[in-house]
Amino acid sequence: MMALVSLARAQDATTQPDPFEKAVDQALAEATAKFQGDANVLVRRGVLADRAAGTVTISARFTGVGTGETVEFFLVGPDSAKDYESLAVSAAKASDVHAGLAFVGLEPGRPVNYRESRLWPKGERVEMSFAWDVPVEDEKIKAGAVRMNAEELMVDPRTEKPLAVEGFMFVGSVRVQSKEGGPPDTYLADVSEARSIVSNYNEPGTVLDVPGQAVQGAVYGFRKISPAVKFSAGQSVTVTLKPMPMKDGSRRVSELKLTVEPMADRAGKAFQYILSDEAGKRLSDRTAASALAAIGSLVEAGHDVFVTVTPSDDMTLADVRRLYGLFDAAQGAKGLRVEPARAGHLFWRAFFPQEEWRDAQSRLGEPWELHLRANADAAMLRQFSYNDDQELKTKDFTFKDPDELAKILKEQSGRWTDGVFVFAPAEMTYGRLMSVIRPGLSNVNWWYVFPPVATTQPVQIP
Repeated sequence: MMALVSLARAQDATTQPDPFEKAVDQALAEATAKFQGDANVLVRRGVLADRAAGTVTISARFTGVGTGETVEFFLVGPDSAKDYESLAVSAAKASDVHAGLAFVGLEPGRPVNYRESRLWPKGERVEMSFAWDVPVEDEKIKAGAVRMNAEELMVDPRTEKPLAVEGFMFVGSVRVQSKEGGPPDTYLADVSEARSIVSNYNEPGTVLDVPGQAVQGAVYGFRKISPAVKFSAGQSVTVTLKPMPMKDGSRRVSELKLTVEPMADRAGKAFQYILSDEAGKRLSDRTAASALAAIGSLVEAGHDVFVTVTPSDDMTLADVRRLYGLFDAAQGAKGLRVEPARAGHLFWRAFFPQEEWRDAQSRLGEPWELHLRANADAAMLRQFSYNDDQELKTKDFTFKDPDELAKILKEQSGRWTDGVFVFAPAEMTYGRLMSVIRPGLSNVNWWYVFPPVATTQPVQIP
């Protein structure tokens, strides 16, 4: 199959020039001449962006992926090594598609990045359609022009129905260094193996992504070519991108902040939940229910809502876990999306480790254990390692202050010890925990905070 669909690599250099590439070059020359000096039109090879019409038109060709075959990309750039898993290959570079979308007024968001806890793609939505002529040789279908939304070309084999037409998010790929130590001067989607322009799963280097969570391994095999779609391998297709703003022309992406603070007018541990927009405007009263209702109204109106949640330092760890559990339950492509934590704070998932990880021998790798008492004045850091006989050994460290903890983690951590499991009493405050671990937060890749288990005896801290 790979030999069939890898059109560019299968082209024999000794044959006549590729008619498709020749047509693209001719179209470029004609468009350059026609729109010279027109400030409302951007012309790049394989791309025509029309600011007045609000469209970006891309020249592409179908790869020949067959009916019922898995597709991981709707569109990839030239010389992609993944064209055998793509619906079509663009004549345009990914960065030129990005330039076209920016030209018609869209600002890029950002793709997923699991290491940085960015679990959701973020960006303004873009409608994508494919237009082509049905092959004349197909006697079962009347020949003629066809135009379909990209999602309609795919079916989910579990339901045998086309994907929902929801548009794609302009996440904008990322820029990377072409030379070590140099500036980020290279557009990743132009040079990555996939050269993804529009992906069918959450691809960290793509230009446009699906609008929800779609981890590659979780959706693989559930995005296949619809049997109702007919095209020929190598056939030209026109891909059109068009922004999908709100009805009033405003952005779909709504970036909010939810900050929990103590109530100054209440005795005891009472908190207020302050929800505000990017401009700092307060959107709800001081209850969590009101904040969630305000978010729900935005979602109902069609906004893609992203919320940065910051707990109060006065909350107990049990309070923080409940807070994040509440917001996690409301997450979804048709709900809110919790953003990475602010600098110096723990990501929400840190409070939901897998229970089997309590057993050191059930863990992947050799993460540290940090054991704290309620006041955090006494603490113990435990390192795990396997000897040559695959016996699990431990080594305990004590530290006089948070800076020394950070130093130990920086100097003693490695590939298999790149995380910390924290065991602390539920009544410890979030602020107290963070005062201990904040200096060393970035010295390992991840942290998890385990809630106490009544049947578990605490580790003895010297």
